[in-house]
Amino acid sequence: MSERILSGDKRSLRLILAAFYIAVTAGAVSFAVTRFLDYESQLQDKAMINARKVAGDLDDVINNAATVVALLQRLAIDLHESRPPFAPPTDLFLALQEDANGHFNLDHPARGFSPSLVGNMTGVGPLTGRKDDFMAEMEMALALRTVFRLARERQPDIPWVYYTSLNRFQLVYPWVPSTWVAYSDQVLESERFAAGAPERNPEKGEFLTRVYEDNGGQGPVITIGRPIYLEDRFAGVVAVDLALRQLNRFIEAFPEQYGRLILSERDGNVFLPVGSQLSRADHEIALPLNAADWTLYLSVDRSHQIATALRAASWEIGVSLLLLMFVGLFEWRRRIGGRIVAQKEELACTNLALEQAREVAETATQAKSNFLASMSHEIRTPMNGVMSMAELLDQTELDDDQRGMTTIIR
Repeated sequence: MSERILSGDKRSLRLILAAFYIAVTAGAVSFAVTRFLDYESQLQDKAMINARKVAGDLDDVINNAATVVALLQRLAIDLHESRPPFAPPTDLFLALQEDANGHFNLDHPARGFSPSLVGNMTGVGPLTGRKDDFMAEMEMALALRTVFRLARERQPDIPWVYYTSLNRFQLVYPWVPSTWVAYSDQVLESERFAAGAPERNPEKGEFLTRVYEDNGGQGPVITIGRPIYLEDRFAGVVAVDLALRQLNRFIEAFPEQYGRLILSERDGNVFLPVGSQLSRADHEIALPLNAADWTLYLSVDRSHQIATALRAASWEIGVSLLLLMFVGLFEWRRRIGGRIVAQKEELACTNLALEQAREVAETATQAKSNFLASMSHEIRTPMNGVMSMAELLDQTELDDDQRGMTTIIR
């Protein structure tokens, strides 16, 4: 009855321990997994926050450049409207030089004007015998030089500020010699001019070109421009260029642990970082820009993200593993203790059996000794009589055979 109660108590204890182990294991695993998922979620949130910040910075750069262009457009129109008809030419206009090929330039500004503060005006065609509206437009362009300089100083992302005229001339700031950058009629066919023409821009609004290679040595650039209408006549385009190497600093500053950023035009043409390509994974997180027809893609390396989250959750995972190791050690010690108790009980039973066997053997030995002693007494007493009778018989007259037999008895 007691053994049955003891067996029931052991089963109950095993069930309690099993439930305890399951609860501790589930809690430790759940804690580690939850913390890992929390860190992974935080990593993804931080990646999105930083990516949205980069998108906002890119929007700000483009919007600032667009604001500059809008101010230049308004100022150009105001300068043209404020010029008196048939006003005499300025010193800068008089400093324009014509060459034998019918081109003119401002490689050598008038005395008192530094090239670095003026810019260079280049064009095609004679300067003399032109109508007053042509003169007024050129004087307007030359008057923009100060604002061009201020715009570039305030916006370091802008390598070029320029006005391009349908009358086949342009003013470019900062100043570079005409042997480096000079007007050609191909400019009128380029997107940075044609996008402002009435045929493509009847709304007379702002335009932004696709990425192209700058012939002035600034690498890949985009142009933000606005058309200039003088007395309701399309006269030209005022524009600024944005160098992609300047925009790329926002892309390169993105923390590597959050992934990588790729800037692309909406048709999938990737231009930042240079040489990058979109993959299917890159399209998982797309952030369209508001200021341009571009999309910023956040490409996340899942294996790298998981490794980062695991490193962040290493303390929690370590604690969970230590708890599981403690539970395992506790169970190991419990089982070793049980085995030791069982071995002690088995050894006690063995010793008891050996003691009982020893007592049985001693009892048998004692019985044997008693038996031998009793038998020895029972045999010795009649043998003494036989030996005595043989000795007495030997003292009588016997023949040789009889004497031999008595000798054998003795």
